[in-house]
Amino acid sequence: MFFVADEQNDIKLISRNNSGFPDWLDFNKLRSEGIGYIGKLSGKIWTDHNVHDPGITTLEALCYALLDLGYRISLPPKDIFARDPEDKTPDDNFFTPAEILTVNPLTITDFRKLLIDIPGIRNAWLEVATDLHADDICNGRQSVPTNANTGILNNANSGDDPCCINYLNGLFHVYIDTERDLNDPISIKKNERLCLTEKVKKALMAHRNICEDFVDITFLCKWKIGVCADIDLEDDADIEKVYLEMIGKLRQFFSPSPIFYTLGQMLEKDKSIDEIFAGRPYDIKDSHGFTDSEELEKLELRKSIHVSDVYNVLFSIEGVRKVKRLRVLDCSDKTKKLGDWIVKTPEHNVPDFDINCSGFAFNRRGIPVSFDFRKYDALLELNFEHNGKVLYTFPSDKLNTEIPNGVFHKNLGSYNSIQNEFPRVYGIAEGGLPDNAPDLRKAQALQFKGYLLFFDHLLANYLSQLQNLRSLFHLRAGSANGNKKNPTYFS
Repeated sequence: MFFVADEQNDIKLISRNNSGFPDWLDFNKLRSEGIGYIGKLSGKIWTDHNVHDPGITTLEALCYALLDLGYRISLPPKDIFARDPEDKTPDDNFFTPAEILTVNPLTITDFRKLLIDIPGIRNAWLEVATDLHADDICNGRQSVPTNANTGILNNANSGDDPCCINYLNGLFHVYIDTERDLNDPISIKKNERLCLTEKVKKALMAHRNICEDFVDITFLCKWKIGVCADIDLEDDADIEKVYLEMIGKLRQFFSPSPIFYTLGQMLEKDKSIDEIFAGRPYDIKDSHGFTDSEELEKLELRKSIHVSDVYNVLFSIEGVRKVKRLRVLDCSDKTKKLGDWIVKTPEHNVPDFDINCSGFAFNRRGIPVSFDFRKYDALLELNFEHNGKVLYTFPSDKLNTEIPNGVFHKNLGSYNSIQNEFPRVYGIAEGGLPDNAPDLRKAQALQFKGYLLFFDHLLANYLSQLQNLRSLFHLRAGSANGNKKNPTYFS
């Protein structure tokens, strides 16, 4: 019976109407359906459906056997597939998602995910090398030099008609946005650029596809830019909250970086497990987590900045009423005039928002509001440098799921003949009939046992198949339970 808890009085009681089991585990419903089927099948030949009828007794015994089977198959799958604790051989039956769902990077997005997972890389882009023409290689009109530092093909420009699309498919330019500026003296002194180049090259060469190659690796320069503007606040606006949110959004707008998620967070985003691991190499030893493909593809290599978009960023902040005299500055030369509405990003540069060369004047209804910006600068710069990336090492539940450990049921496949469930008067249970029973009575008992043997055969084989499900779903032939043949049917 099914126990129901009374939450108010904390009393457990037995429900008269709810057994707590589904229909296929409810004895009364199985029995009723069986009698209904008997009535349709036998018609007027069999009309006595009372409990004293041997046929009803047989039906009830079969219902009981079916309930036993139903209970066993309703066990949690991890229990049905549980491994015998006494089996000390290496467990190679099941694989984790990181072992079986990973695959060599295939798309450009896959390679971007591979690169940004390398410590020190903030973002990465791959562009098809349309400037390298097939004639340059096939006809030998122009040599294709190799970069001595990277061992990757150098760019070879062609002077063909620009209106004619003629390039060698499968070649890519690689652009890297680093977390630290590799052009500063400290980084150059530590050879960070050379070390990171080797890591990028090793990752690309280890996972590149057939008929694909990478022309060159370009580390993008940090183009320091700032923003100046007069901000008119709402009457109830909190200036500190507005400032911090404004700096954060401007940073994300000018210098967006991919967001890494743990496996659990990706599942919470309703991403399927196969989608999460798609294009992810199987040989990753440590990782910052997973990136959302849709989010990553939106982070394009910025070639220009629209000032109107900067206005929209500022207006999206709660508490900002009006924005006036907005300017985008080149921090290397603040006197240099940039475009009024479109600011072109220099080639091989990536915008890097700098709060040190930015300036904001806040006022409320035309009255200036004093505010000490600099007390937050150290905290903001620390947040910009860290980017929230955490490096996890395998095995980790942040990167992979474990094979669930269930309760091993040693007697899951054991079967007790249905003949033993009948009353002793039938003479078919263990012990049978006495020796002095008439031959006719013995023959009738044997005949009934022969009839029930068909049910025994089905039920016993069903349980045998259930007990061997782990072997049935074994993924590596010739090693399940010591059985080299690995049959698909068990009896």
